[in-house]
Amino acid sequence: MWRNTLGTVLAVLAAAAAIISVFFHWYGSRDGRLYKLTQLFTSEGITRSHANLLTGLFLVMLVAAAVTLLGLLLMSRWLVALAGLIVLGFTILWMVRQYQVDDNLTVGDGNLKFPAVLALISGAALWLASALMPGRRAARLAAAGHGHQHGRHRQERKERKDRQGRKEREEGEGNAPEPRQRTVQAEDTVRPGPWQHPPDESDAGPERGTGGYHEGYEERYGPERTGEQRDRDAQEGRGIHDEREHRDGRGDDSGDGHRGRDAA
Repeated sequence: MWRNTLGTVLAVLAAAAAIISVFFHWYGSRDGRLYKLTQLFTSEGITRSHANLLTGLFLVMLVAAAVTLLGLLLMSRWLVALAGLIVLGFTILWMVRQYQVDDNLTVGDGNLKFPAVLALISGAALWLASALMPGRRAARLAAAGHGHQHGRHRQERKERKDRQGRKEREEGEGNAPEPRQRTVQAEDTVRPGPWQHPPDESDAGPERGTGGYHEGYEERYGPERTGEQRDRDAQEGRGIHDEREHRDGRGDDSGDGHRGRDAA
């Protein structure tokens, strides 16, 4: 990441320096933008005639800056390196043609100026920037790795959230109150009727105590009855039953007599 940032900054600074250099003196009192491009490729060489803005070295530096910008946008190391090659190539070609005229390329007053050297440095800086940049393939791999890592972190967060939810549900189930069991109270015992009697002492279980019913029986229903009392209650119950059946039978006979008279 730091290499890409450093390479981008260095490429921008180098392209800007290449453009600015042609507006200063390259040799003697003559600016770099005043040298014609055609003079670099003809047999006449460099002459005293001046070029305008788009026919001199300014056009070369402008094209190099445009190629640099395109390379940065496309993250292409080769385009940035091509821009450096353009700057270095035309600057070295100008120096060769200038040496053919004056036979002198020393830096100083009346000779080669620092802006021409700055153009050489700018071309070398563009090459260095292209070497620092990771390139398109490395950028795609880095982006894919970052996306994979982001997706993995998101999956880990989801799994951690699911585990936490399951843990909370398990804790909630463990702390849930147990269902209360209903205990039979003394008031729930049905009082025995005329034909019901408490069980004998021999039927008493270990949980019933010594008597036939639980301890609250005598307080609720009175003392247990003896065998004679139970027989007497049974006879009274049968007498009441016989009397009720006799009364029901008489009622049926009277109803049949009335129906016979109505029919006659």
